[in-house]
Amino acid sequence: MKKYGFVLLLLLFVSFSQLYAQSGGLIIYNMNRLPQSTHMNPAKFPKGSKGYLSTTSTNYTMVLPFSYDDAIFRDTNDTLRFSMDRLLSRLDETSKLSFSLNLQLFGAGFKFQKFFFTFSAAARGSANLLISKNLVNFLAKGNQMDLDKPLELVKNGFGGTVAWTEFGVGAGYQITPRLSVGVKPKLVYGLFDIQTGDTYFNIQKEPGAAVISARYRVDVKKSATSFSDDITFSNLFRSDIFKNRGMSFDVGASFDVTDKLNVAASVVDWGSIRWSTNTTQYKSPTNSEELSFEGFNWDNLMQGGEYNSDIFQQFADTLESKIKINTIDSIGSYRTALPTKVFLSASYQLLKRLKVSGVYQGELSDNFSLSTFSLSADVSVAKWLDLGVGNTFVGKSMLNPSLGFVAAIKNTVQLYSFVDFSSLSMKKNKTYSGHFGLNILFGKPATG
Repeated sequence: MKKYGFVLLLLLFVSFSQLYAQSGGLIIYNMNRLPQSTHMNPAKFPKGSKGYLSTTSTNYTMVLPFSYDDAIFRDTNDTLRFSMDRLLSRLDETSKLSFSLNLQLFGAGFKFQKFFFTFSAAARGSANLLISKNLVNFLAKGNQMDLDKPLELVKNGFGGTVAWTEFGVGAGYQITPRLSVGVKPKLVYGLFDIQTGDTYFNIQKEPGAAVISARYRVDVKKSATSFSDDITFSNLFRSDIFKNRGMSFDVGASFDVTDKLNVAASVVDWGSIRWSTNTTQYKSPTNSEELSFEGFNWDNLMQGGEYNSDIFQQFADTLESKIKINTIDSIGSYRTALPTKVFLSASYQLLKRLKVSGVYQGELSDNFSLSTFSLSADVSVAKWLDLGVGNTFVGKSMLNPSLGFVAAIKNTVQLYSFVDFSSLSMKKNKTYSGHFGLNILFGKPATG
């Protein structure tokens, strides 16, 4: 038992010390002894127990448009240097910065005849920012740029952010020994939202000129709940926290083609929120506004050997004084879609204790889309321990190793942790992600 304890401590150390990772958790989809697989597909029935209680668990993902190694290098004198040209060469025409958080406050599930019921409460958030390579290039070169045609700094908005709470009740049903289906409706209450509509910013500059001309349009909507300084349980229900209402659904199916081959599909967070609290719109007076301004020169960043921070403030003040934006309060209600995920999966029991899987995930929101694909293996090391290893493919990034474990102490207390590395070198990491938590199992003990 001491040997197993050492292995578990080692896995905990590796998982939590490397919690920075890739758009992750796809290994979880087919790890059937982990109840959290039902969060990705309500048709999944956790195996090895009749029910579970889940304490607070967390999963989060951050995707950055560049890594430390994309901008910093060591010169021949072994001195660290920042290279804007190096950074620009690594950026896509439109780069995406995204962050998502799912903080589960409570979770439970139990099996009853051919049904498996689940209950959950969670606080969630998602932010997506679109950054154009042209914008970074403009900030780097300022007035040194010569443009023979308009340059798009912002195109089709710059993303958005949304935060909400949700309360769900799900049910999976075993139609036949090979086929199960599931659905989980969730009540959603919006906390905060910023969304950009038809927003753009184009610039043009004649060769040798000091003045930059621009055409722009701004259309941004915002809603936020308010909280009393005296936050109590009774005040919580008297506040406007429950006025931004919505609903979402998780639906899925799982089918055993043979005794060893399983295919599954699901849609998660399919729904929207109607925002009606403190709604505000920031909008240009007309469809296309014009302005002219002087940019800035990076040569002025250092003056007399000292860092000149005023250059950025002066530039921001200039734009603020020239850009025309109307603030419209109480615009009424508006609706936004939640970031919806689509999963397609196939798994094969290669050996008694070894299962291999492939999972596709597509994520869609109003201003953002992302596709990932994972190949993984689930190894049952012992009756109390499962290991998951794999690789995730994200866009042009082909090597994103995955690692995780599920361990049940005395078949009752279940610990789990999963990470996905965008690179084996921390200097090359562009993404940071982790899934970890604790479950209390009851009913039939797990089998290996």
